Amino acid sequence: MLKAYRDLEQKGLTIGRPGQGTFIAASPETVGLEQLTSLRRSLASGWLKQAADAGLDEQGTIALSWRRCGFS
Repeated sequence: MLKAYRDLEQKGLTIGRPGQGTFIAASPETVGLEQLTSLRRSLASGWLKQAADAGLDEQGTIALSWRRCGFS
């Protein structure tokens, strides 16, 4: 999951604030189709695969995502 956050930050889509979390820096409307496609592939082959390999089911993966984003 750290790799996914690092990739997003390197692409200028998120901003990491130590002690506060990770925040969205760009909306989907400001990101090109090619970049969105690349991000989707990275997400699917990166931390989503790792979550599945670790034994998380769909609900667990969603809960982890929401919690990490500060929604819970």
